[in-house]
Amino acid sequence: MKHLITTTLVLFSFFAVGGGYYSPSIDQYDPVTGLYFKSVKLEKESSFLSSSDEAIVNIFIYDPSKDSGYYLFPENHEKQIVALSFETALKDGVVEFNNSYSSPVKNNTGIIDRQPKPTMLVVTRDSKKQTDTFFTANKITGNPKEIGKIHSTSNWHIDVKNSKIRVVRQVGNKIKMESLAW
Repeated sequence: MKHLITTTLVLFSFFAVGGGYYSPSIDQYDPVTGLYFKSVKLEKESSFLSSSDEAIVNIFIYDPSKDSGYYLFPENHEKQIVALSFETALKDGVVEFNNSYSSPVKNNTGIIDRQPKPTMLVVTRDSKKQTDTFFTANKITGNPKEIGKIHSTSNWHIDVKNSKIRVVRQVGNKIKMESLAW
């Protein structure tokens, strides 16, 4: 009986940590602008042996000083948001980014003293076409602008020092690099 209880607890722990109950969200203030960012989720149907899965499909950005907000994308937007990044500070030559739902950041040392960028980077995923689309938008005014698309299995990161998004993919035994300005 002890073995059955232990096995059950281990399985429940596995599902809780392994993604069964994890639901990413965006729920934070930008220390630079004072804006509040909140994820808008679209609940997906659950399947056998899994809980329902929620996908972030939009971001509501609220300005407390004006008591108003806006949706980054049209309200009927259904592509999943897989990354949101924006700079929040520069300390000791390193740019700090928002702490939840962030993107991979590299080459982030020895940055010349400057103000954090007023733009955010948002990446959406079209699961059917297996593509990720990169957008930049001003944090205060929105208006997302598409800057590039990649296959959703490609690796990418933010090259902070050079203000680029580096897309890295291997084709055969060759490495292909693509750079997107942000």
